[in-house]
Amino acid sequence: MSSEAASDASQTDKSEIQAPTSDSADGAWSSRPLMGLCCALVAGLAAWLVVHAAHPVFATTEGADEWGFLPLDVQWRLDRNNSMFVLGLVGGLVGLALAIGEGLARRSPRVMLEGGAACGALGLVAGGLAGYLGHRAFEQVRANAEINDLNKAIYVNAVFFATLGAGVGLGLGFILTRRPRVTVKCLIAGLLAGGLASVIYPVIVAALLPAAMTSVLLPLETGERLLWFGLLTGLLGIFIPVMALGGCCGKTASSSQH
Repeated sequence: MSSEAASDASQTDKSEIQAPTSDSADGAWSSRPLMGLCCALVAGLAAWLVVHAAHPVFATTEGADEWGFLPLDVQWRLDRNNSMFVLGLVGGLVGLALAIGEGLARRSPRVMLEGGAACGALGLVAGGLAGYLGHRAFEQVRANAEINDLNKAIYVNAVFFATLGAGVGLGLGFILTRRPRVTVKCLIAGLLAGGLASVIYPVIVAALLPAAMTSVLLPLETGERLLWFGLLTGLLGIFIPVMALGGCCGKTASSSQH
């Protein structure tokens, strides 16, 4: 009896040690906040480099007047498309990067490849939706003289960041764990990270970059863009792993006791 118990215990220990190397997407979250932060910041830097080189992707001079101004409906359409591109790029890269980080933590090429592709695709869709909704919010408050520029920027960025964060968190939680509780926690983490970034960003810009324009839809200057991308992606990289680990640590603890 004692030898059988020892054999069962050794098998249990081996299965617990080997759990992080599982190729299954159905499992406990494994990557730590530091890993998430590093992966997310790499994604933010990559997005910043692409936008710095290519923005604005959608532009035209057709129909412009003698001062170079486009008809309002044309300008709104271009702004909407550019915001959808930028936010879609950020969402796709962050979803991809955090999934790759989770795959590295599990030592699973399958999670890195398949999970990364799926989370990146969902992040892209969530980011595109965030860009569309953020542009609609910008249209609503832009001409409202009763709202100051700081509050306008917080409102628009809250729509941008919270929508993107919720979509990225939802995709990561569902695709990489398939656990409803962890999925909800990842969604909440994305909302919290996006909401916090939307408040912090305009305040930092107003304090450190007083010449920057916070009344525009997307940041214009290099430093503003770098802060915008880095703050959002960094908070997502921290909040999502923290909440995901909290969602499954109860099960981890109970399994280790057995």
